Amino acid sequence: MGRSRGAIVPGGLPDKVISWLRANPDEELTAIDIAVKFTNGEAEPSDIRSGLIRAVQCGYLDSLLNDRGRRVYRAPEAFRSPE
Repeated sequence: MGRSRGAIVPGGLPDKVISWLRANPDEELTAIDIAVKFTNGEAEPSDIRSGLIRAVQCGYLDSLLNDRGRRVYRAPEAFRSPE
């Protein structure tokens, strides 16, 4: 079993993103992707980024800049396929 999600509220946006990325470990999502996929485009990207800070700090998600210079979120390395 994986690590407990501690302060991550079950069913909240961070929990949904964590679960989706762990089920799709080779995918990465921008804040815009997350807004569309999980809030029907109703959340602002800045709110998405703010809402995921704790998940990133706790190591539940990785956050980095992709080759286009856009911030993306993905499953931690332990969940991804070896490259």
